[in-house]
Amino acid sequence: SWAAATPGVALTGVVIERVARAAASRLQRAEARRLARSVWSGMGESVALPVAATFEVAPTLEVGTGIARYAEAEIAAIRALGAVDSVVRLAPGPADPEIEHAAARGLFELRMDDARAAILARRPSIRCAWILHREGEELSLWDGAFPTLDTATATEAAARGRARAHLKIVIERLTRKVGRVGEPPELPPPPRDDRAYARDRLRARLAQAWRRRVLKQGPRWSVAFQFADWEGIDLSRGAKIPNPPNHFLADPFVTHEDGRAVCFVEDFDYARGLGHIAAYELTPGGARRLGEAIVEPFHMSFPFLLRHEGRLFMIPETWQAGDIRLYECVGFPLRWEFRSTLMAGVSAADTMVFPWGGRWAMATNIDLAGGPAGEHCSELSLFFADSPMSDTWAPHAWNPVIVDPARARNGGLLTGADGAPHRVSQRQGFLTYGAGLSINRIETLTDDAYAETPVRAVASDFFPGLIGAHHLHSAGGVPVYD
Repeated sequence: SWAAATPGVALTGVVIERVARAAASRLQRAEARRLARSVWSGMGESVALPVAATFEVAPTLEVGTGIARYAEAEIAAIRALGAVDSVVRLAPGPADPEIEHAAARGLFELRMDDARAAILARRPSIRCAWILHREGEELSLWDGAFPTLDTATATEAAARGRARAHLKIVIERLTRKVGRVGEPPELPPPPRDDRAYARDRLRARLAQAWRRRVLKQGPRWSVAFQFADWEGIDLSRGAKIPNPPNHFLADPFVTHEDGRAVCFVEDFDYARGLGHIAAYELTPGGARRLGEAIVEPFHMSFPFLLRHEGRLFMIPETWQAGDIRLYECVGFPLRWEFRSTLMAGVSAADTMVFPWGGRWAMATNIDLAGGPAGEHCSELSLFFADSPMSDTWAPHAWNPVIVDPARARNGGLLTGADGAPHRVSQRQGFLTYGAGLSINRIETLTDDAYAETPVRAVASDFFPGLIGAHHLHSAGGVPVYD
């Protein structure tokens, strides 16, 4: 469907491999069954492929290398499809090199870090790359990283799905004769023994069950603040805002009105299972809750604040609603009205809008692959418009400009002493959301270039018992963070 709707792209044929794979371990089979139940529940229909040719092959799996070797007749069948530019292999494992010669421009193959090795090494993400095999050479046309999940099967499935979304971007760019070429990444070897991985996952699940069911422990966010300069701040000196019972606070943004410093936060209600926006007044003596600012029937967080033409606006995270929304304050601080949709039909989180070079830039974390839960930690996309209230935003030429859960997700916006905007980025840890953050000075932001320089890394060690910190904002000498 995507190929049919994309100018310059035609899907000539689909080859379905029916190959006997090596016997999976009991743990791998259990993971696969659990993943299948979660992914395919409610999906029973078979989809007819709208292509001229769909045929099956029965390659032989080569012992030792894992290469699926095609028979001569099967290679000939691919050649018989006609003038094929490229073959794209979506199946896991290395491809038969002979397939490369059946296409004029070679073979696309997804190369991935081994998920079992990543879990054993506690790496927070796995690296992926689309490799083009052509005339005996290997060229990387795209590479990025995606979060490590709690099992290898789930990690590989999620990474493959997201990598396919980026393959469509690569192919579309090739139709316009643009692209980036690099060397294939060096990936660490997989573990030699699956038993080490099985033992590790068993220990992890037992420990998780002990913390949750016996100790009744789980992560919970909270917010702190202080009156200081953010560029030299000692986060350990902050005063905490008490979480309301059965709630937690996160994603603080602060503004000043009528001589008051007011902080807007995500207020997550465990009873509703949703977040809304609440307001607190901050003074050197502490924080006073003012009340609820915006409550919607969907989840809200990250209440980004924006002043334009003397008016105060908010762009909260509303990915559950499938859009990016703009609200205006009509009675400070608790009366807000919905004004417009800045971008519709997107699963976007942590959107920030700021002036740059005579126009407005939007930095947001869009889930390109889609999915019921949304994964917004891996990809940073940029857009441009003449007004912050525009509903037409031109995309950056290289969206997404960052594909890495170590630095893609937004965590706040700061202004330096020289007036330069500084993007706060989250750092995801191994199975830990928001393990730390970085402050990055934006150096270059044009239609086809983006560059930022890290100026400070913040670890989650400034309060006792801390396991994460992922947000920092400041205005008028009042930094707020969670």
